[in-house]
Amino acid sequence: MDKRHAFPTSRRRAFSSCALLVTLAASVAGCDLLKGGGEVPEEGPVRLPAETCAQVEVTLRDLQTKVMIDFGATGESTIEQSAWQAMGRRSRDEVVTALAVKAACEVERPPAEQAVTVRNEAGDVLAERTVQVWDAQRGE
Repeated sequence: MDKRHAFPTSRRRAFSSCALLVTLAASVAGCDLLKGGGEVPEEGPVRLPAETCAQVEVTLRDLQTKVMIDFGATGESTIEQSAWQAMGRRSRDEVVTALAVKAACEVERPPAEQAVTVRNEAGDVLAERTVQVWDAQRGE
């Protein structure tokens, strides 16, 4: 995918206020989507709780309807830079955590750590982080 053209012109939207973006990003933490308990199993295939995965998916899809953000199953994401900058640090951290959990939900045995890279529409890295998946899904 050509990072310079990650968002087709038809999807470009104007943002009416920074408050909307902050509220949406903050909803990632407000819905208890990462709380589920449980320890990392030592053997055998295991998936993150289905409820956790479903809540993360709904939250990210909701964010996607309000903010230009594209994400996949690998922890890679592209977001419009002005939207990213309008979010507070905590909101950005919550989005990164949700992206990590979403990526972990896509595999049968999630890794202990999930790399996440968030880029702007030009392909420049806005955030690059490794998230402890099992800690994140417990809400720690």
